[in-house]
Amino acid sequence: VYSVVASGYNHKNDSIYINSSRGYTRYGRVKPDIAAPAVDVYGPLGRGYGRMTGTSIAAAHTAGGVALLLEWAVTEKNDINIDSLKMSKYIIRGADKSNNRAYPNREWGWGTLNIYGSLDILRGIK
Repeated sequence: VYSVVASGYNHKNDSIYINSSRGYTRYGRVKPDIAAPAVDVYGPLGRGYGRMTGTSIAAAHTAGGVALLLEWAVTEKNDINIDSLKMSKYIIRGADKSNNRAYPNREWGWGTLNIYGSLDILRGIK
């Protein structure tokens, strides 16, 4: 089973969140796969809305993106045989990349989460 691992970053100053994991697997594979917003993110909080920080926020962003790609793949019947490895590849292909970094790397993985970019590529727009 293959899983998508997200690190967290600060979308306001384009830096990796201090408490986010970094590195490679013991088998030398690049991890994280992607970086997602994790610092001062506005969203549902308790009975209202508020700002949150943490890698759980990055994980929630990534999970929501995976759900949207699953809708495209399964519900819309574009790739009914999708598996976790294909999903990871779709997310990586759509990632935004900075010209100031080499990819993949141990902090940003293959870039920042961009599900819209993934869908554009899959629809043949990009």
